[in-house]
Amino acid sequence: MDNPEKKETPAQRRDRFESIFTKLVVDALNQSEVDILKEKPLLPTIMVQPDLFIVPRSGKLIALEVNYVDFSKNLWDFSLERIEQIFELKTSVSTNLVAAIVIITDQTVGETDETFYGHDWKEEFLRSSDAILLLERFYDHIEVCPISDNGVGIDCHEYIQKLLGTKPRQELNYLWHTEKRERNQNLQNFHEYLGQWDYQLDPHISLQSTKIKDFRLLVKDVFSNPNLFPEYQAIPNQRVFNIKEFYLRSGISYYFRFDYVLLPHNQNFYYQLDNGWHSEDLRKLARLGGAFVEIIRNPRKKFGQIRRLQKLLTYSRFINYEPSKDRRIQPLHPSPKLILVHDGNLLGPRYDPKRYIRHLISSGWYPVHINNLSQKLLSDRGK
Repeated sequence: MDNPEKKETPAQRRDRFESIFTKLVVDALNQSEVDILKEKPLLPTIMVQPDLFIVPRSGKLIALEVNYVDFSKNLWDFSLERIEQIFELKTSVSTNLVAAIVIITDQTVGETDETFYGHDWKEEFLRSSDAILLLERFYDHIEVCPISDNGVGIDCHEYIQKLLGTKPRQELNYLWHTEKRERNQNLQNFHEYLGQWDYQLDPHISLQSTKIKDFRLLVKDVFSNPNLFPEYQAIPNQRVFNIKEFYLRSGISYYFRFDYVLLPHNQNFYYQLDNGWHSEDLRKLARLGGAFVEIIRNPRKKFGQIRRLQKLLTYSRFINYEPSKDRRIQPLHPSPKLILVHDGNLLGPRYDPKRYIRHLISSGWYPVHINNLSQKLLSDRGK
């Protein structure tokens, strides 16, 4: 009896469609005026490599990402991961680099069974999804492309001509230069405190058998222990507003949710916690030495860990800025400490084992392993 054909998994479907589209783009690029074309280049300062690195004869640099997206799922995780990618490209490679992304999908629009072909599906999608709109605010070029087993919904040769003619957006240069300065400032004490993080780079450390619920209860017990943190109270489930609404300007308030805030026992500090944390509240908390805490379990697969770290890096970048009076973005000073509690290791790739620790520190996080949580975390090591 023959074995039934195995059903394609979502990951296999994603990889297959991304491979199909990337091959079509590479074929079109090979017929264009391009001097250098690298697939999956190794850019040492980037956490996740772009799919294609392109240098046309005009001399500009183009980093292209191809991502399959299931629009039936929450898109915010995907969007925040990609925002971190563009922050890294612009601050670590060059502000003059053209950051481009193609989002491919085989989903339909709305509740109909119509495919994307034959009508203005792109604008409908961009208007209906703030997560995609946020990417449009940051990327120099974005394309949403339908794909199926019968082909793709755009002419790849026409797309390549538009891509090669794209220029980097100048209005975000202030943000990229400011972020680079803030990152370098955060890294000033990196080597001084590196000994505290060596334990987190041990490849043998992992509490994989720890259930997430038990892990969270363990962290809660530590923070609730008055002998360890006598000056603070740990308050769970905190909303922190951020600059997403500044870029979207849709009238919707956006916030990130942190597992805890460590609030100083101070009679002069009063805050209505149900309202969430805004810029002024964050500055006040920072001056009093408070902190926000996020708890993660390191997944077994390294790629899953990278995606989670990318999202956390965007968290810190977005809450460490605020709108200025002239409608630009400015750093939030002082900003509260961000503590990342985890139960595994943060070992980077073999050629750069301190990469993930360095990324976290540069964006304002203070990573700590659960086994070291009883150490003094709130000493003056933040911004």
